[in-house]
Amino acid sequence: SINVTLYGVGYERAICKRIICRFGHIRTTGTLVDINEIVCPTPIGNRLVRTVPLSLTLDGETIETGFDYRYLPHVDVIDDGTM
Repeated sequence: SINVTLYGVGYERAICKRIICRFGHIRTTGTLVDINEIVCPTPIGNRLVRTVPLSLTLDGETIETGFDYRYLPHVDVIDDGTM
């Protein structure tokens, strides 16, 4: 997976709380790195390009980040032997 790192002020509210990262309606479990940084693992998407709002939930309290996350289709890499 890929991680999204959210830097901000006020994340001390997340100390000793369950952090849920919400990518639209899909949830992952976030990690508080320090009082200014939360890391959210991104969910596995499908092959559709779409943009969803990114928010946090701390023990039931929703915090809107104001950011969107864009799912992009994965790119198949083929080794043609030239590298």
